[in-house]
Amino acid sequence: MRNVTLILDDGSRFHGKSFGYEKPVAGEVVF
Repeated sequence: MRNVTLILDDGSRFHGKSFGYEKPVAGEVVF
C-alpha cells in the first residue's frame, strides 16, 4: 500500500493508504 491524498471539488483533502488499482482514476468514493 502507498500513501495517497483524495482531493474533493471543494478543496477538502483526505490522506490515507491506497489498495487495488494504482493509476489515476475518476469515479465514486465509498467509505
